[in-house]
Amino acid sequence: MDLIVCSLPKSNCDSPLLGPCVVSAAAKASGFSSKVLDFNIQLYRHLKETGTTDAQWIELDYTFQDQNLFDEFVQRREIDLLINSWVDQIRDEKPKFVGITAFSKSNTRMIRYFCQLLRAAYPAGRIILGGPESYFCGENLARAGLVDKVVSGYGESAIIATLSRGATGPPLHSGEPAITKSPTFFCSPDYSDLDMSLYRGGFLSVSASRGCLRKCQFCAVYSVWGPLVNRKAEDVVGEMRHGFEKYNITKFHFTDSTFNGSIEHQREICRQLIKVPHQFEWQAFVNILPKRKSNSDDIHLLSNAGCRLLKVGVESGSERLRREMGKPFTNQELFLFLEELGKTEIRCDLFFMVGYPSETEEEFVMTMDLISELRQFQGSIAHLRVAPTTVHEGTKLWANKDTSPASFSESKDTNSDLSAQSSRFERYQSLRNHIFQSGFKIRHLEDIRMQLSVKRGLV
Repeated sequence: MDLIVCSLPKSNCDSPLLGPCVVSAAAKASGFSSKVLDFNIQLYRHLKETGTTDAQWIELDYTFQDQNLFDEFVQRREIDLLINSWVDQIRDEKPKFVGITAFSKSNTRMIRYFCQLLRAAYPAGRIILGGPESYFCGENLARAGLVDKVVSGYGESAIIATLSRGATGPPLHSGEPAITKSPTFFCSPDYSDLDMSLYRGGFLSVSASRGCLRKCQFCAVYSVWGPLVNRKAEDVVGEMRHGFEKYNITKFHFTDSTFNGSIEHQREICRQLIKVPHQFEWQAFVNILPKRKSNSDDIHLLSNAGCRLLKVGVESGSERLRREMGKPFTNQELFLFLEELGKTEIRCDLFFMVGYPSETEEEFVMTMDLISELRQFQGSIAHLRVAPTTVHEGTKLWANKDTSPASFSESKDTNSDLSAQSSRFERYQSLRNHIFQSGFKIRHLEDIRMQLSVKRGLV
């Protein structure tokens, strides 16, 4: 076996992660033997059989980010046996290379722990780390000698180049982390190694583009993935058709940070989907565009193509604050968007954040007022979501955290009441309560995750 690509806990169990299946498909397309192992779903199913609820699965986020709790978890006898069985699965296949996906912070402790076990049990395998979180944790893991190579960005090109070198080539890592910024090319995923019946969501993920046009102050997408690159519309639709023909899947979630980053690209995908004889339902993230760039025809085209949910980051009721964030649309443009949605079968989820470093009390009140105004569009809005602002590594907020007008540190004495974590959380709870009082819903499991994160101080 040339390559095994594995997903380690903990991540969502609604559908397979796209990255490992894309990387494996690229390897197979180039003539290499490859296999995907989803250890995340194996843990989920194991815990479900012992009575763990979906809410309790979400609560494991905190366990996987706290070292003491994580140590207790993996030392449980049944969990220790399960993890060691994963090591055995890889060792039995004798792959030359083992690819591991770092999807989020909830993966990193398990990756470190698993790599230690794998190194001891199967030293012949060279470990390659990829996925979005590798941008942040990869260097430390490489310096610790736990991984041989870190791929920052999309991995198709990098994995083919690595496999082509062969296991007899020079070391991938010798003291300094070998971080590769992979060029982008698109490959459809291969799910043939996975039992699709194990996943609870009944949908597949699909990417129509990579990267992003914008460089929002609070977002790391551009840092990790680079500028927007669009995929051929016929390949996108072909992948969706294959998902239906092979797995009888009719629901899809687009992973693009901005599905309407190119309005012409969006239109072409919709035109081709309308021609497909199957009835697909899908959802995507979009930006609110100026009226000159989009019109009501585009929303009706989305609806006719099967779109049923659009997810929009509104963030704040203050137009000034949104411009500072990198989202320069007006409230009136938002209202026009919602009004047009009301004429179609599409609904939307609107995302808000509170406690942005420069958010004033008056601007927080503007967000409360905007929620109240949105009641006139309740027929267009499926759910709202609210979260305290978090400064993530790789964002402009992170780069400027020492010189910004406010800090998120509890210990710093600043003039902003947002300097304290507790102030952000108070605004979060106030806005959350206002959302419910205004007659809106928050998705249940998302609300559980955010309430837990606030309680544990993870945001």
